[in-house]
Amino acid sequence: MTAAFEVIRDVEYRAGDEAHAGQRFDLFRPTAPRLPGAFLYLHGGGWRYGDKSTSERIPAALASAGITTLNANYTLTTEHPYPRNVDDVLALIAYVGDRSSELGLDAGSPVLGIGGSSAGGHLASLAVTKGLAEGRLAALPGAVVSWYAPLDPASRYLKHRYPDAPRPGGFWDRGGAEPPEPRDPFVPFIGTADLGSVTLREALDGDPRLHLADLAPERLPPFLLLVGTDDSEEIRYSQRTWHAALRSIGADSTLLEVAGADHADPLFSSPPLIGAAIGHLAAACAAADGRSGGSARLQTI
Repeated sequence: MTAAFEVIRDVEYRAGDEAHAGQRFDLFRPTAPRLPGAFLYLHGGGWRYGDKSTSERIPAALASAGITTLNANYTLTTEHPYPRNVDDVLALIAYVGDRSSELGLDAGSPVLGIGGSSAGGHLASLAVTKGLAEGRLAALPGAVVSWYAPLDPASRYLKHRYPDAPRPGGFWDRGGAEPPEPRDPFVPFIGTADLGSVTLREALDGDPRLHLADLAPERLPPFLLLVGTDDSEEIRYSQRTWHAALRSIGADSTLLEVAGADHADPLFSSPPLIGAAIGHLAAACAAADGRSGGSARLQTI
């Protein structure tokens, strides 16, 4: 049964200044929420494109199924390089925690979960691991859902510094319309085309795996990673590698490989896959007080 919901648009969660635009979200609020708290969704676009207004398919599907969802913008790397984008995500989490009653959320668990598509899925994972490692998470998300996300911009750094090294096939290597220059999204991500001025350690800071060494694994929320079997080798490799990294430290991670789905495929907002995301959120919510690590599940559906 489809739930009714309202959309409250352009709520500012981080004020702008002379150098940065303010960042906003749209609140998709069901009339009768199925779970407490809100799911924070981040759009894709290679860190440098995209907008909440054109990325409503998954937020609307979640809200239609009774999940309160925030569909948020963040600073694009063409406006300001990393780490401004992940700082925005941490500010979003803090805002939701501080304004839970104002937003009509359960004050005890305001952030039901966090996630996103493509670059948004990367930023969601990074905000959780970097935020935990650096003690910057104002509220711990109950779960993470990452749709067809790239693993890390550091691989792009290595591609520039060591161009002859073997690597998985890139997203744009499959042909089709390519973005304008710079073609590689790592350049605006890191803020310079002079890769000699960037250290590997600086590049690796954008890798969610790096921060696993500096956090307590039992504090990590459970992860659900989704990727299509028809997506690029690079994206499929990214989700599998991130899944393996989480498994290696005993974290709870589920990887769903969706048969026949490509990048940003409408299949990801279909009832079965929205149901999988909601099931993941519900299980995390139910186990919030006694969650045990070490669960790892790989499914092809």
